[in-house]
Amino acid sequence: MGIWFTLLNTSTVTAFSHKDWFGYRNFDTKDNSVNNRIGAILTWGEMLHNNHHRFWKATNNSQHWSEIDISGIVIKGLEK
Repeated sequence: MGIWFTLLNTSTVTAFSHKDWFGYRNFDTKDNSVNNRIGAILTWGEMLHNNHHRFWKATNNSQHWSEIDISGIVIKGLEK
C-alpha cells in the first residue's frame, strides 16, 4: 500500500506541477513549474513546485503564510 501511494503521489506531482493552468507561480523560473495550495496539503508540500524549482535546496517549500508544507514542518521538528 505504501509503495502504491508513493508512486501515485510522485505521478500526481509530476503531471500537475508543470502545467500553467493548474496553479500559480511565485517566481519566474525557466520551466513550467507551478504551485497549488490544495495539492500541497494533499501531497505534504510537494505541489509547491515552483518554490521548489527556485529554492531547490530548501527543506521547506513554503514561501507565503498560506502555503502549507507539512513535510517541511516535520523536518523542522526533527531538527530540534
